[in-house]
Amino acid sequence: MDNREFYSKLIERYINVARKSSLEEFYGKGSEVKITNLNFGVTSKSVVVSMTIKLGEIINEQVMEKDMAELLLIQSFKFFLRGTEITTVVNWDI
Repeated sequence: MDNREFYSKLIERYINVARKSSLEEFYGKGSEVKITNLNFGVTSKSVVVSMTIKLGEIINEQVMEKDMAELLLIQSFKFFLRGTEITTVVNWDI
């Protein structure tokens, strides 16, 4: 398992398990986050995170905001990749 796969699984588990109540409160019951790709910077301490948010029961334009997912992602980076600059790409799934 390489670093990208390791950190992808770690971040997914943190968001989908430890922060499940926050995720479901915003995106609806049954929602989950899938980290599809992590690209670490070569010359700087940065990472581009591609993620897919599978919406739960609530499916409308009001919940299709990436703010909560980015907040949960930032919180996970404080634990696992402290001091890393984050750029996110968010996709949606129903």
